[in-house]
Amino acid sequence: MVQTESIVDSLFPPPAGVLRRTTHFRVLRHLLGQGPVRGSFTDQIAKGVPRPARGDTLLVLWQLDVGANADTSRWTQVISLSHRGTVRSDRGLDTHFGVFHSPDSVLATVERRVRMIRAGRPLGDARAWRFADFVRGRGSLAYWMPEASEAQRATYAGSINQLVVPADADRLASVLRETHARRAEERATAAWRLAAYPGPRAIARLREMLKDDAAVALREDGRAKAVHAVRAQAYRVLVGMSVAAPRPPGFAADSTLLPMFEN
Repeated sequence: MVQTESIVDSLFPPPAGVLRRTTHFRVLRHLLGQGPVRGSFTDQIAKGVPRPARGDTLLVLWQLDVGANADTSRWTQVISLSHRGTVRSDRGLDTHFGVFHSPDSVLATVERRVRMIRAGRPLGDARAWRFADFVRGRGSLAYWMPEASEAQRATYAGSINQLVVPADADRLASVLRETHARRAEERATAAWRLAAYPGPRAIARLREMLKDDAAVALREDGRAKAVHAVRAQAYRVLVGMSVAAPRPPGFAADSTLLPMFEN
């Protein structure tokens, strides 16, 4: 948590509609880890976005790039605890496609997660995964934001967005319900999400899903193809958990398209 000390804007030549804004700050409190008492971050933002005032309080989350080319490059998410969307500020989203409207709610949520991490239970149970696990994408679930959701409206920039949430222990029941969805595509995606829960309840349900023979009609290389996505995804997840399971018929052919059912 930081307090702004000064803001410097560097303009690009016209007709550029963006500028580089560097915010210098002093640290009020380190919520997790340690670091220097002063610092700065630079953003490329649209012209006309109001500048934070000197003395504003910001929550700065330093994050690693965890994409396909993950390395040690860092980027920031900044949530203003002094303003509600009037300055450069990411929106605080909850895990159910809502938006935090109170700075106190944002801070309370972050502090709760920090306490879970320090207790060695980052997801609320005994899955004490390391930082490296989260960098590789374990421990999180991705969902498309419903078009009518508050989170989608707050982040809309021309396309439907995804919300990535922690695979918390208290979310397992919801994921298990998803495995009974009417559409086979949704059941296959739910099977993939169960990979975040390598425990008895998930394993038992995945074993049941090996008997789900529903086929999904897709096209590969311009040709129609029926993919038994549910049973193939269930087998793939069980293997990833090092759980012995019978290989379903046609798995080799079906497996090439399973990444389509990962979110």
